[in-house]
Amino acid sequence: MWAVIALISLFFLLLIVLCIPLDIRCNLNTRRNQWFKIHLYWFFGLLRIDLRKKTDRTDIKPGELSEKKKAPVTFDYNTIIRIIRVRNIFPQAYHLIKGLIRSTKIRIFKMSLRIGLEDPVDNGYLFACITPLQYLLSRNYKDIDIQPVFENELIFDGDMTIRIRAFPVLITGNLLGFIFSPPGLRVIGILWNRRRRRKRS
Repeated sequence: MWAVIALISLFFLLLIVLCIPLDIRCNLNTRRNQWFKIHLYWFFGLLRIDLRKKTDRTDIKPGELSEKKKAPVTFDYNTIIRIIRVRNIFPQAYHLIKGLIRSTKIRIFKMSLRIGLEDPVDNGYLFACITPLQYLLSRNYKDIDIQPVFENELIFDGDMTIRIRAFPVLITGNLLGFIFSPPGLRVIGILWNRRRRRKRS
């Protein structure tokens, strides 16, 4: 009885944790030494993780071999073809991607760019293509500014901030829906058989 209560409590605790949204913030600024930053915020900003933070590694002296060597990754084209041939795999993958996109929301999207090419004619062609795209984006995101620079030299200078909110419970639901669907189970079976064959060889 107590075991059942503990499992139910653990399930609801896990569900509550998955319902807490995650925020991913990316910053790009060409004027700084560390031009790219990405942070993960959880529990409404109380927990902050720097995803670009490098961990300290012990240096390996010349001539010494590492204890673990990773086997070279090779592509098995037969496995890929078998996965592609799984019935209804593409509609199921489309629903998965669509669900994952719906599980996220762009909260902040700011971009300020200065772009210039060496040839003014090429610069004009470039902005003839960029201007319609900028107009379409600015309808939903007002803080977008792309300016041409006619200085007869290659220039790319900008500042961009993107903050995306993701809902783990929705992402988990979409992934489980794909995994336990008939096409997903067939794909898992194909990958499992390939792994067993590699272990035997």
